[in-house]
Amino acid sequence: MKGRQFLHDSSSWRRKGIGRRFDFFATDDDIQSWLNLGLPLEYRSYFLCGPSLGKQSATAANAGFIIGPEDFLQHREREASDWEYWLFSEKLTSLNAIRSRLTEIDRMASINGLVLLQHGQYNREKMDASSLCVVDKVVNINTLEERQFKEYLGIYNSLKRVIKADLVYSTKHVFPDGKVLEDERLLMTENVVASINNGARYINDVGRALMGEKR
Repeated sequence: MKGRQFLHDSSSWRRKGIGRRFDFFATDDDIQSWLNLGLPLEYRSYFLCGPSLGKQSATAANAGFIIGPEDFLQHREREASDWEYWLFSEKLTSLNAIRSRLTEIDRMASINGLVLLQHGQYNREKMDASSLCVVDKVVNINTLEERQFKEYLGIYNSLKRVIKADLVYSTKHVFPDGKVLEDERLLMTENVVASINNGARYINDVGRALMGEKR
């Protein structure tokens, strides 16, 4: 399979439509399991890349990383401050093109259809929700040429399916005035519930078990 031409001019291309986004609560182990199980075989090999935000990486000459999905957990243990992971297939996107624009990866990745996994960000010293995102269509603002990323949308949907299967608890928003609101759309895994029971702090509290309910 021949990869599509990499778009280098981020100033000329814009997202068309709203793209796709899916939010959830997960642990590092959950993410690793989904990366192991949820990526379509037809687009192997895959890589994760992103900006290096940790103290160790901040001093490196190359302010970015490229790892295999199987190394996600190891990377999180080494660089816990990193929370942006762009997923790409070498069959669809040139590895050399990514390497050449790694310091600008946030601007370049979305206009080339890469799937964004955001995980590990803290909000007021509590773990925030994770998210899976993709821009599946872009337009050139000068020529009005459009590009669609159907393959990356397929990868996004494949990952989303395995994630949804493990989201088995609702969550609760606790407001400063003491009001509690259950959220049946923003869900969490059993591993997150176990982590909270062991003292971990998340931005949402545990709701009720949804096992067997249609979601």
